[in-house]
Amino acid sequence: MSDKKAPFPAKNIAIITGLEIIGDGLIKLPLLRALRDAWPGAKIHWITAKGSTVYNGPLKATTSLLIDEIHEQPSWLLMPDEDEPAPEFDIVFDTRGRWKLALQARCRLPHKLFIAHAFGYLFSDRRPPLFTGRPKRIIERLLQMVELAAGYKPETTGRLPIPEELIEQAHEIMPTGETYIGFSPGAGNGIKKWPLENFKIVAKDQAQKGRIPVFILGPQELDMYD
Repeated sequence: MSDKKAPFPAKNIAIITGLEIIGDGLIKLPLLRALRDAWPGAKIHWITAKGSTVYNGPLKATTSLLIDEIHEQPSWLLMPDEDEPAPEFDIVFDTRGRWKLALQARCRLPHKLFIAHAFGYLFSDRRPPLFTGRPKRIIERLLQMVELAAGYKPETTGRLPIPEELIEQAHEIMPTGETYIGFSPGAGNGIKKWPLENFKIVAKDQAQKGRIPVFILGPQELDMYD
Protein backbone atom coordinates (compact mmCIF):
# COMPACT_ATOMS: atom_id res chain seq x y z
CA MET A 1 0.00 0.00 0.00
CA SER A 2 1.26 3.48 -0.83
CA ASP A 3 1.94 6.07 1.83
CA LYS A 4 -1.19 7.73 3.08
CA LYS A 5 -1.88 11.28 2.00
CA ALA A 6 -4.47 13.69 3.31
CA PRO A 7 -7.71 12.63 1.58
CA PHE A 8 -10.33 15.07 0.39
CA PRO A 9 -11.80 16.51 3.61
CA ALA A 10 -15.23 15.05 4.27
CA LYS A 11 -17.66 14.83 7.16
CA ASN A 12 -20.59 13.41 5.17
CA ILE A 13 -20.08 10.87 2.39
CA ALA A 14 -22.80 9.38 0.18
CA ILE A 15 -22.53 6.08 -1.69
CA ILE A 16 -25.29 5.52 -4.26
CA THR A 17 -26.05 1.94 -5.32
CA GLY A 18 -28.87 0.06 -6.99
CA LEU A 19 -29.62 -2.57 -4.35
CA GLU A 20 -27.70 -5.33 -2.58
CA ILE A 21 -28.68 -8.93 -2.12
CA ILE A 22 -26.32 -11.09 -0.08
CA GLY A 23 -23.75 -11.65 -2.84
CA ASP A 24 -23.53 -7.96 -3.71
CA GLY A 25 -23.19 -7.08 -0.04
CA LEU A 26 -20.28 -9.48 0.48
CA ILE A 27 -18.49 -8.32 -2.68
CA LYS A 28 -18.67 -4.68 -1.57
CA LEU A 29 -17.24 -5.19 1.93
CA PRO A 30 -13.74 -4.07 0.79
CA LEU A 31 -15.34 -0.84 -0.46
CA LEU A 32 -16.79 -0.17 2.99
CA ARG A 33 -13.45 -0.91 4.64
CA ALA A 34 -11.67 1.43 2.23
CA LEU A 35 -14.10 4.27 2.93
CA ARG A 36 -13.71 3.89 6.68
CA ASP A 37 -9.92 3.68 6.39
CA ALA A 38 -9.70 6.89 4.37
CA TRP A 39 -12.32 8.84 6.36
CA PRO A 40 -12.48 7.28 9.86
CA GLY A 41 -14.45 10.16 11.32
CA ALA A 42 -16.87 10.78 8.47
CA LYS A 43 -20.55 9.91 8.47
CA ILE A 44 -21.10 7.27 5.78
CA HIS A 45 -24.53 7.35 4.08
CA TRP A 46 -25.49 4.26 2.05
CA ILE A 47 -28.19 5.12 -0.49
CA THR A 48 -30.11 2.61 -2.63
CA ALA A 49 -31.92 3.75 -5.77
CA LYS A 50 -33.89 0.57 -6.60
CA GLY A 51 -34.71 -1.38 -3.48
CA SER A 52 -33.39 -2.58 -0.17
CA THR A 53 -29.89 -3.57 0.92
CA VAL A 54 -28.61 -6.46 3.02
CA TYR A 55 -26.67 -3.84 5.00
CA ASN A 56 -30.06 -2.99 6.49
CA GLY A 57 -30.87 -6.69 6.96
CA PRO A 58 -28.67 -9.81 7.36
CA LEU A 59 -25.39 -7.84 7.26
CA LYS A 60 -26.54 -4.92 9.40
CA ALA A 61 -24.68 -5.98 12.54
CA THR A 62 -21.57 -6.92 10.56
CA THR A 63 -21.33 -3.51 8.89
CA SER A 64 -22.53 -1.40 11.83
CA LEU A 65 -19.10 0.19 12.29
CA LEU A 66 -18.73 0.95 8.58
CA ILE A 67 -22.11 2.54 7.72
CA ASP A 68 -23.73 5.30 9.76
CA GLU A 69 -27.02 5.81 7.91
CA ILE A 70 -28.94 3.84 5.30
CA HIS A 71 -31.42 5.48 2.94
CA GLU A 72 -33.48 3.03 0.89
CA GLN A 73 -34.99 4.69 -2.19
CA PRO A 74 -35.18 8.18 -0.66
CA SER A 75 -37.54 10.53 -2.45
CA TRP A 76 -34.88 13.25 -2.64
CA LEU A 77 -32.76 11.01 -4.88
CA LEU A 78 -35.49 9.67 -7.12
CA MET A 79 -37.57 12.82 -7.57
CA PRO A 80 -36.55 16.30 -6.35
CA ASP A 81 -39.01 17.70 -3.84
CA GLU A 82 -38.98 21.22 -2.39
CA ASP A 83 -40.60 19.89 0.79
CA GLU A 84 -37.86 17.28 1.28
CA PRO A 85 -34.61 18.59 -0.21
CA ALA A 86 -31.60 16.32 -0.55
CA PRO A 87 -28.98 16.47 2.21
CA GLU A 88 -25.66 18.12 1.48
CA PHE A 89 -22.66 15.82 1.13
CA ASP A 90 -18.95 16.51 0.96
CA ILE A 91 -18.36 13.53 -1.35
CA VAL A 92 -20.85 11.60 -3.48
CA PHE A 93 -19.82 8.25 -4.98
CA ASP A 94 -22.17 6.87 -7.63
CA THR A 95 -21.38 3.18 -8.11
CA ARG A 96 -24.11 2.27 -10.62
CA GLY A 97 -22.17 2.61 -13.87
CA ARG A 98 -24.94 4.32 -15.89
CA TRP A 99 -24.13 7.75 -17.26
CA LYS A 100 -27.73 9.04 -17.18
CA LEU A 101 -28.09 8.03 -13.53
CA ALA A 102 -24.73 9.59 -12.70
CA LEU A 103 -25.77 12.86 -14.35
CA GLN A 104 -29.06 12.86 -12.43
CA ALA A 105 -27.29 12.23 -9.12
CA ARG A 106 -24.76 14.95 -9.82
CA CYS A 107 -27.57 17.44 -10.44
CA ARG A 108 -29.81 16.37 -7.56
CA LEU A 109 -27.40 15.89 -4.66
CA PRO A 110 -25.54 18.94 -3.28
CA HIS A 111 -21.85 18.03 -3.07
CA LYS A 112 -18.29 19.31 -3.03
CA LEU A 113 -16.77 16.32 -4.83
CA PHE A 114 -18.59 13.92 -7.17
CA ILE A 115 -17.06 10.61 -8.26
CA ALA A 116 -18.73 8.26 -10.76
CA HIS A 117 -17.01 5.72 -13.00
CA ALA A 118 -19.84 5.67 -15.55
CA PHE A 119 -18.90 6.33 -19.19
CA GLY A 120 -15.20 6.66 -18.45
CA TYR A 121 -15.72 9.08 -15.53
CA LEU A 122 -17.38 11.58 -17.88
CA PHE A 123 -19.33 13.35 -15.11
CA SER A 124 -16.77 12.82 -12.36
CA ASP A 125 -14.77 15.61 -10.76
CA ARG A 126 -11.75 13.31 -10.66
CA ARG A 127 -10.74 10.57 -13.09
CA PRO A 128 -7.80 8.21 -13.66
CA PRO A 129 -4.90 9.28 -15.88
CA LEU A 130 -5.56 9.17 -19.61
CA PHE A 131 -5.29 5.70 -21.18
CA THR A 132 -5.64 3.97 -17.82
CA GLY A 133 -7.27 0.61 -18.43
CA ARG A 134 -10.74 -0.09 -17.04
CA PRO A 135 -10.53 -2.60 -14.16
CA LYS A 136 -12.23 -5.89 -15.02
CA ARG A 137 -13.62 -6.71 -11.59
CA ILE A 138 -16.50 -4.73 -10.10
CA ILE A 139 -14.82 -4.28 -6.73
CA GLU A 140 -11.65 -2.99 -8.41
CA ARG A 141 -13.70 -0.33 -10.19
CA LEU A 142 -15.33 0.70 -6.91
CA LEU A 143 -12.00 0.85 -5.06
CA GLN A 144 -10.55 2.94 -7.89
CA MET A 145 -13.22 5.55 -7.16
CA VAL A 146 -12.26 5.69 -3.49
CA GLU A 147 -8.58 5.96 -4.36
CA LEU A 148 -9.28 8.93 -6.64
CA ALA A 149 -10.95 10.81 -3.78
CA ALA A 150 -8.52 9.70 -1.08
CA GLY A 151 -5.32 10.15 -3.06
CA TYR A 152 -3.97 6.76 -1.98
CA LYS A 153 -5.04 3.09 -1.84
CA PRO A 154 -6.93 2.70 1.44
CA GLU A 155 -6.77 -0.48 3.51
CA THR A 156 -9.45 -2.98 2.52
CA THR A 157 -8.90 -5.79 5.01
CA GLY A 158 -9.54 -6.26 8.70
CA ARG A 159 -11.86 -8.17 10.97
CA LEU A 160 -15.54 -7.33 10.89
CA PRO A 161 -17.79 -7.40 13.96
CA ILE A 162 -19.79 -10.63 14.29
CA PRO A 163 -22.71 -10.98 16.73
CA GLU A 164 -21.72 -13.13 19.70
CA GLU A 165 -24.72 -15.43 19.28
CA LEU A 166 -23.56 -16.33 15.77
CA ILE A 167 -20.07 -17.12 17.04
CA GLU A 168 -21.57 -19.39 19.71
CA GLN A 169 -23.71 -21.18 17.10
CA ALA A 170 -20.67 -21.68 14.89
CA HIS A 171 -18.72 -23.24 17.78
CA GLU A 172 -21.60 -25.61 18.47
CA ILE A 173 -21.70 -26.74 14.85
CA MET A 174 -17.94 -26.73 14.35
CA PRO A 175 -16.01 -27.46 17.58
CA THR A 176 -12.46 -26.13 17.80
CA GLY A 177 -9.57 -28.44 17.04
CA GLU A 178 -10.50 -29.28 13.46
CA THR A 179 -9.77 -27.62 10.12
CA TYR A 180 -12.91 -26.61 8.22
CA ILE A 181 -13.29 -25.69 4.56
CA GLY A 182 -16.32 -23.57 3.67
CA PHE A 183 -18.32 -24.03 0.47
CA SER A 184 -21.06 -21.65 -0.67
CA PRO A 185 -22.86 -23.32 -3.62
CA GLY A 186 -25.60 -20.72 -4.02
CA ALA A 187 -25.96 -17.47 -5.94
CA GLY A 188 -28.54 -14.75 -6.30
CA ASN A 189 -28.88 -15.70 -9.97
CA GLY A 190 -29.03 -19.39 -10.83
CA ILE A 191 -26.97 -18.80 -13.98
CA LYS A 192 -23.98 -17.89 -11.80
CA LYS A 193 -24.01 -21.15 -9.83
CA TRP A 194 -21.13 -23.56 -10.22
CA PRO A 195 -22.50 -27.13 -10.71
CA LEU A 196 -23.13 -28.82 -7.38
CA GLU A 197 -21.32 -31.96 -8.57
CA ASN A 198 -18.14 -29.90 -8.90
CA PHE A 199 -18.47 -28.74 -5.31
CA LYS A 200 -18.85 -32.36 -4.23
CA ILE A 201 -15.66 -33.37 -6.03
CA VAL A 202 -13.65 -30.61 -4.34
CA ALA A 203 -15.26 -31.35 -0.96
CA LYS A 204 -14.37 -35.05 -1.18
CA ASP A 205 -10.79 -34.11 -2.06
CA GLN A 206 -10.56 -31.85 0.99
CA ALA A 207 -12.06 -34.55 3.21
CA GLN A 208 -9.41 -37.01 2.04
CA LYS A 209 -6.80 -34.48 3.14
CA GLY A 210 -8.22 -34.43 6.66
CA ARG A 211 -10.25 -31.25 6.41
CA ILE A 212 -13.98 -31.04 7.12
CA PRO A 213 -16.17 -29.61 4.32
CA VAL A 214 -18.83 -27.18 5.53
CA PHE A 215 -21.61 -26.18 3.13
CA ILE A 216 -23.19 -22.77 3.70
CA LEU A 217 -26.75 -22.67 2.39
CA GLY A 218 -29.04 -19.70 2.01
CA PRO A 219 -32.85 -19.67 1.76
CA GLN A 220 -32.68 -20.49 -1.96
CA GLU A 221 -30.48 -23.56 -1.40
CA LEU A 222 -32.48 -25.39 1.27
CA ASP A 223 -33.45 -28.02 -1.31
CA MET A 224 -29.79 -29.11 -1.19
CA TYR A 225 -29.89 -29.76 2.55
CA ASP A 226 -30.63 -33.50 2.48
